[in-house]
Amino acid sequence: MSKVVIVRPNTLNEIIDLMNNNRKIAAIKCLRKAKPDLRLKELKQTIERFWDERTGRGASLESLREGHQLTIRPVIEKVICNFEGSSMEVDIQTLQMKILTSLETIGLDACSEMLHVVDVLNALNAGKKVQVVEKEII
Repeated sequence: MSKVVIVRPNTLNEIIDLMNNNRKIAAIKCLRKAKPDLRLKELKQTIERFWDERTGRGASLESLREGHQLTIRPVIEKVICNFEGSSMEVDIQTLQMKILTSLETIGLDACSEMLHVVDVLNALNAGKKVQVVEKEII
């Protein structure tokens, strides 16, 4: 039964590079590292289905039946923040640095809250589940 297998963009890019260099076994190993719960046959058929669809050859009946659809997980690359009255678009690492360098201006509590947002964004990008917990402000 076919399902969707979601991987990080860098994993998919590595698989594409390996397949472009005729290294199917290495591509299967790369996918296995990202998805250790899949059986070897599923990994092989998923790589074959992905490559057949990507190159326009049309996937074989076996890879359509046994292989899963391979796709990437969306990631948050940039955010727009308002610091000291002006909006700026930054990547997550730059946001973290901006928060830390603004500690004296925004204060320790605001800095802590904003760094928590950075942690949440990084967790989402890593494929982790994030929950919101209501906290009573005293």
